Amino acid sequence: CKDYVSFNSPAVNADTKENKALVRAIHSTVKGIRADITAEFQFNTVISKLREFVNAIYDFIKDKKEYSDTDKAVLSQAIYTLVKLMAPVTPHLAEEVWAEFGGQGSIHETAFPEYVEALTKADTVTIAVQVNGKLRDTIDMPAGSSEEELKAAAQASEKVKGYLAGGNIAKVIVVPNKLVSFVVK
Repeated sequence: CKDYVSFNSPAVNADTKENKALVRAIHSTVKGIRADITAEFQFNTVISKLREFVNAIYDFIKDKKEYSDTDKAVLSQAIYTLVKLMAPVTPHLAEEVWAEFGGQGSIHETAFPEYVEALTKADTVTIAVQVNGKLRDTIDMPAGSSEEELKAAAQASEKVKGYLAGGNIAKVIVVPNKLVSFVVK
């Protein structure tokens, strides 16, 4: 990992689904940890969020054979952020890792990571489509799609069409960004 990490990397624009997912994990983790530390003093949940973040980093690198420049920059940003987020709860370990990766001075004299609210939200969401309470398909839709768009996309799904054919749709339940459920009689 050290071969791909540079704490002097400039900010990057994520260009792939995997890069965007890691950037979202970075900003979501920073947002959550800042809230836990500054407002609620919930250090146990800080540890939990750090573990989830490490899992997101692992998911990013586990199947990669080669890294593009953007991959390297996003990974660098993730590791850099992870080390800074570790500092309040594992100060000695964070300081050691900071020095090993070439961080300048003490990590405790650097600014705590900031987040961008827009980067904490997903561009697309996976919608579960149910017919009579049973999962029949999942569809990817832009985040914030209207109920009508979700219903239309769910009805257009090839896997769902067969379950809707020959019956009357008695009720449609839409939970935005989560679920479309058809009750067919």
